[in-house]
Amino acid sequence: MSTIERAAARLGAIGKVRAEPFLREPAPIAESASTVPIASDVALEEPLALSAPPSFAAKFSEPHIGGGYCEIDVNALTVAGFATQENVNVEIAADLRRIKRPLLMAIKKSAALGNAGLPHNLILITSALPGEGKTFVSINLALSVAAEVDRSVLLVDADVAKNDVARVLGVNYEAGLTDLLNRDGLPPDDVVLQTNIDSLSFLPSGRMLPNVDELFASDKMTNLMRELAERDPSRIVIVDAPPLHAGTEAGVLARMVGHVVVLVEADQTPQSALEDAMHQLKGCHSVSMILNKARRRASDHVTYGYGYGYGKQGS
Repeated sequence: MSTIERAAARLGAIGKVRAEPFLREPAPIAESASTVPIASDVALEEPLALSAPPSFAAKFSEPHIGGGYCEIDVNALTVAGFATQENVNVEIAADLRRIKRPLLMAIKKSAALGNAGLPHNLILITSALPGEGKTFVSINLALSVAAEVDRSVLLVDADVAKNDVARVLGVNYEAGLTDLLNRDGLPPDDVVLQTNIDSLSFLPSGRMLPNVDELFASDKMTNLMRELAERDPSRIVIVDAPPLHAGTEAGVLARMVGHVVVLVEADQTPQSALEDAMHQLKGCHSVSMILNKARRRASDHVTYGYGYGYGKQGS
């Protein structure tokens, strides 16, 4: 039994998932939280207590259309509880450091040893079902990695049906990922948006097309992902992918990246859904999981948060 399968088994049969999409409207993000390790290879030693506002308290400014550049409303992200530089000392920022550190170490190890020919600096974030918090984590992880001294980040929105990353960041755009795949001769540099946040760039999802599944499964997508990863070896490419149960896109993209991260919502994700998600990822080189909104009673109050476990998924 693989590490991930053991971690999945430890979750047990834990209720049903709420099916409402993440961030369709300003929605609860996280309350105070603690970190709960869920896999044995790399686990957090001590629980973390972190806090974030229970809902988006600020409205984002009018979106900006960039031609290669976009303005992100950092103040709105800060008020909403994201790990911006203004929130660098809050608990959620500390928790994200604990999540990103094993990932960055795994990336260095993959770069040194080789990773089955896959881009070692390419991370896919997905979930079993909608509503488990993957977009919130994708954005926060990108902000946290962007704070590294020797790293930059490209955040890619590959959840075309939702387009939530651009909406949360308050960014409008003229072209995105699907346009790169659907139009010959369109250079990635013409679509990737530089931002006003140091070391962070953004590739929007692009237009919703009827053949997104086929585009993602194409050699053109494989080549594009490799190009994005190889353009700057010090850059981490974080891909916010659709849920595994929403279609075939996430499972296809998982075969193109060096590392896969699966969001699991504590007390909500059914064991059967998680097991099916892990089955879809069978054969991927490395799969890790983040347990989101983990409940535990401490000092007479319930806390919510993230746990991190890292392991190699068996073939």
